[in-house]
Amino acid sequence: MMEWRAVWRGVRSAEKQLSALLESGVPTAAKELTTHNHGGASLLLTLLEAHGQVAIYIPGRMIHFAARSYRGDGKTDAKDAAVIADQARMRRDLHPNTPATPEAIELRMLTDRQGDLVRDRTRAINRLRQLLLEIFPALEQAFDYASRRAALLLLTKYQTPGLFAAPV
Repeated sequence: MMEWRAVWRGVRSAEKQLSALLESGVPTAAKELTTHNHGGASLLLTLLEAHGQVAIYIPGRMIHFAARSYRGDGKTDAKDAAVIADQARMRRDLHPNTPATPEAIELRMLTDRQGDLVRDRTRAINRLRQLLLEIFPALEQAFDYASRRAALLLLTKYQTPGLFAAPV
């Protein structure tokens, strides 16, 4: 069984500082823990792999709920490090983090883009509803935005009464 101990040290996310930390032997275990598996943690994960160390992924939600059982309401980096170390010591269902394949990265980019488009559409609909509510509250209440596209078509294509009355 591998022994884990909590190590908390503030390090900038720069290759030079992270490499120096890894070469110093801190932490002493052959496995490192991370609560992120992409994005800002990519540099750390790449350096760990280059140094022959295995990164164990612990979901942030798991840490959040585990931290509730610890004394104190405050959230500090040192407390988070202790919670992460305890979870790694006690749990046996944690999996090593594997490097993302180019296909996985591309799929993540596509799904992120789709999410952006959905949020943009929702934001635009909410703006239209807000403006319509200021101008004509009864009409805004009559529109069913969830299941009918006619309301959005009417608001986007025929912005003025004159355009609505003109032949198409």
